Amino acid sequence: MVDAYPRTYQPKAITLRFAKSDALLGVSIPAAQQADYLRRLGLEITEPNTESTCTVAVPSFSRRFESGKSILIEEIARLYGVDQIPSARAERSAGRQPL
Repeated sequence: MVDAYPRTYQPKAITLRFAKSDALLGVSIPAAQQADYLRRLGLEITEPNTESTCTVAVPSFSRRFESGKSILIEEIARLYGVDQIPSARAERSAGRQPL
């Protein structure tokens, strides 16, 4: 049997800064816990996990992660528990804004 695949899959590498995910979620999740969540999703951490960043390789079976860091952060939030993340009210000014 011959596999006639035109080219081999090269996984996309995404570097996630843990401080960025903490800032976007509004809660501090330990770096080791965030890395564990990513591993549970089947993502391979290709660069050594440090206290500030990790680099993950997106597997061919899960291309939804190729869209970037925002999907990774959403999945971290889901596994952490959305109910544990404080809600924030959007600031909005009253009245019309001039064009």
